[in-house]
Amino acid sequence: MTISKKFKNVVVITVAALIISVFTPLIQAGDEPLKSAPANALFFVQINNLDYTLSQTDQFLAGISPIPLGLQMMVRMQLAQMLGNPALTGLNTAGSFAVFAVVEGNELNENSITILAPVSDYSEFISSNTNLSEPDPNGISEITGIGGFLTQVGSFAAIKPPDTYNSLIAEKKLLSSGDFKSLADTLDTMQKSEAANAPLWAYCNLQLVNKTFGPQLAKTFDEMQKAMEQMPADQQPSMQNPAEIMKVYFDLIKAFLAQSKAITVSLTPKPDVLRISETITALPQTTMAELFTEESATKTENKLLCYLKDGSTFNMAGKISGKYNTLSMEFMTKMFGKNLTEEQKNRINNYFTNWADVFSGYFAGSFTITPKNQPLFAGEAIYEIKDKTRFDEVMKEGAMFLEYSGMTEFYKNMGLNMSSVYTPDVDSYKGFSIGSAKFAIKATDINSPEAQMIEKMYGEGFETRWALVDELCVYSMGANADSQIKKLIDEVTAPGSKEVCSEIKSATALLPGSQNADLLMTFNLLRVFKAIPDMTGMMTMPIPMPAMDFDTTSNIVIAANTGESKLTVDVAVPKQHLMEIMQAIQMIMIQNQQMQATTNTTKATLKTLHNAVIEFKMDTGRFPTGAEGLKALIEQPADVENYQDGGYISGTQLPKDAWGSDFIYEPEPEDGTPFVIRSFGPDGQPNTGDDLLSTNNSGC
Repeated sequence: MTISKKFKNVVVITVAALIISVFTPLIQAGDEPLKSAPANALFFVQINNLDYTLSQTDQFLAGISPIPLGLQMMVRMQLAQMLGNPALTGLNTAGSFAVFAVVEGNELNENSITILAPVSDYSEFISSNTNLSEPDPNGISEITGIGGFLTQVGSFAAIKPPDTYNSLIAEKKLLSSGDFKSLADTLDTMQKSEAANAPLWAYCNLQLVNKTFGPQLAKTFDEMQKAMEQMPADQQPSMQNPAEIMKVYFDLIKAFLAQSKAITVSLTPKPDVLRISETITALPQTTMAELFTEESATKTENKLLCYLKDGSTFNMAGKISGKYNTLSMEFMTKMFGKNLTEEQKNRINNYFTNWADVFSGYFAGSFTITPKNQPLFAGEAIYEIKDKTRFDEVMKEGAMFLEYSGMTEFYKNMGLNMSSVYTPDVDSYKGFSIGSAKFAIKATDINSPEAQMIEKMYGEGFETRWALVDELCVYSMGANADSQIKKLIDEVTAPGSKEVCSEIKSATALLPGSQNADLLMTFNLLRVFKAIPDMTGMMTMPIPMPAMDFDTTSNIVIAANTGESKLTVDVAVPKQHLMEIMQAIQMIMIQNQQMQATTNTTKATLKTLHNAVIEFKMDTGRFPTGAEGLKALIEQPADVENYQDGGYISGTQLPKDAWGSDFIYEPEPEDGTPFVIRSFGPDGQPNTGDDLLSTNNSGC
């Protein structure tokens, strides 16, 4: 029997409700749903108090979602359609709902899914809902309309899709047997507490994922690798050893799946913020478990948070871990190691080891997109320094890393020439020596479009500057690295205490305790949006981007922590930020409409001028010369006869385009047409993607 489309819709709506719903402090769900799901569930999703959580979700989505109907209403309508009773009699919509899947025969499909719906009185639930049949001798009821079956499991109705009658009987027998091991039996105390108290809690058994899908993943990778190796040389990707690089990433995926036990996710939307928490649990005695173990039992606040800046696109602060430096070193040698000598590998190893020893402390950095400059980014950072005696050595090795790590050859095979120049004492300020590293980036094919884009993005390259100020390293990069490093020196040497900026204060308030996190980040998507028009000016665009001018002060906040073989990442998405994004989108739409209207006006003028030039040719026997240009349409050339009285366009002045620029007449262009009339478009620059031509203007 084919699973009905209606049943699939119910499953999709139910899972969607589980994924985006929120926590209520009023009702503790307990771990009863976990006790009704088998230990070998591939995934499990639980939501507590459906009515309250959907109501909270609707409040968060109000003014953001384009769908006028609330989520709570949509879910209740779907449930009413399934049961045949809008009152949902017997269904406990204030209880805990769950969805789980069990893989049979290494195959996951719709039949693997079971929904647990809480019921207040199972008999009343069956008798009051017209789409539910009376239980048969096996205790199974059929769902008419959408199709499917259900049976009583404790205080739940266990629901499965059509063609799963025998499967449901088997599940019911398993639950009542003495050998049944539930998912609750396999989870730790923290996981069970989160499932009972979180608004939404989702679990995935990564060991089962690896066992079920790992072989197919490996087979797919082998096929892709063979196909890439058999490609003709001229069709190969431009990167060096693409198959080897693919293998490095695949090995990372394999290692992650092999060493990970489970991943859990919880969502907590409130009317003004959506909080997401994700935890990866590593298998004991693995490299990942070691990485996810705290280096210190006591976490303290990062005193460098006060140096983060309002208005940044991206802020990041945390504590440097030698374990992650080792991991980075291993990744680099795997990525570029095939053509590296032992001497190069040892040098890479020594650099990362020394860097971790010197920079073993807290750090804080702010980064901003600056598209009007070259390069298009700027950043500054401050690091705590543990070993000042090796600082200069580490900075020199870092500046020269391109040369001895294999990265230069790697980028060359991607069509880029990269080089670096290290200057240890380029300047001094307030008695502190300033070092410099300049990085040049050029395309190997200087005439390619990529070369032009790189030139506009990076110019002659970019510079980084640094200085050791007492126990701190101050670091800057970008077009103004020289002046910025001096400002940083002023900041860290200024007397008195320093205030944390307002955006970081707001960020840490959204995620309480995040000021002590191993890693704290803020990200402002609106500031990326604002840079898009200038960034698109670096490449040929068929449609010009409007300027974006809007205020934004909110940020997406991310905090990461490790401990007890777990990595936990907490995210806060403020509603204000989503509202700002919606307002920006509306502004862009309005500006695009205005720009389109302006473009249409210019196209109409181009058509008028184009037709006027053709009339000039028909009367005079020739087209205007380049020297005469469009002026020949309003002033009769000396050698021309049969010129139309009053000229060929109305008025005594030539029209301008909608952006106030002159139209350009080009006789005999390269495309072989007799002439073309050009508008330089919104940017006013010749031969860019927004130019408008009379030869490709509709109707010309």
